[in-house]
This record gives sequence, structure tokens and C-alpha cells, in this order.
Amino acid sequence: MRAFEGSPYLSLSQDGSEIICHRHDTPRPWCNYLTNGDFTAIVTQTGAGFSFLYDSMYNQVLHSGDLTLNEPIPGRYLYLRDSDSGEYWNPTVTPSMRPPDAFEARHAPGSTTLRTSQQGIETTMTVFVPLDRNEEKWVIKLRNTSKQRRWLCLYSFC
Repeated sequence: MRAFEGSPYLSLSQDGSEIICHRHDTPRPWCNYLTNGDFTAIVTQTGAGFSFLYDSMYNQVLHSGDLTLNEPIPGRYLYLRDSDSGEYWNPTVTPSMRPPDAFEARHAPGSTTLRTSQQGIETTMTVFVPLDRNEEKWVIKLRNTSKQRRWLCLYSFC
């Protein structure tokens, strides 16, 4: 029997290399530990989490909060704002917790990719820790799926 068979929340990719979260509102957060041995970033399926250098107790870069809860906690966040309408949302779901129109989180060894669709904008955010640098990287791609021209602002918040 395949892992997660019958789960409305989780599945494995075809090759078994990724855990796929199909919903952001899992009973408990699903975390991925991304590390190069010195620097570690922990990312949940909603984009919450924290990072630290060497020791999670003494060298936190971002405050950890409580990852056992499925609610917004201190961490790294993005906000998208439509300049014309004034509407804003989080492409990573947290901290606003506005349900996206489409959602998928993929936890793989070495990276987490979060995909959402909201307000006619598809967002893909990949988080990883380089093997040769003590930092976390975010790669963000936006795609306008609406028929109208959009003016967006992207803000990061820690």
C-alpha cells in the first residue's frame, strides 16, 4: 500500500521524491527541514517557519513560535497587493489564512515549493538553503491568469 493512500491532504509524487500537500489546512503542519549542516530553514506547507544558524535555541534568525499549531506564527511571509483594487493576499497562505483558489505544497529533499492561485494570479515560491552559503533563498514566480493587465506590488515581511 502506498503511503498516504486515501488521504485528502497528502500524497507522494509519482517517483516518490516529494510529499505533496493538496490542502493548506492539514490537521497539523507539515514541515520541511532545509539545511547545509550549519544553517537550517524550516518551512511548513503554508510558508510559516523559521531559520537558525548552528543551534535553534541560541542562534535564531527568525523567531520560531509554535510549529505544532495550524495558525499564523512568526516567520517569513509575502504579501501581494493589487495596486488598482487595493486587494491584498498572501501567496503562501499565512499569515492572513485567506483560502486560495488553488493550492499545492511540495516538500522535497533540499527544497519546498508552494503553489497558489488567488485573485487571478498564480504564484510559485521555492525555498532552499544553498550548500555553500549560510542563507535561505526564495525564488518567486508570478503569472497573471486573468484577461486584464495587472499592477502588483510584492512585499516581504519577517
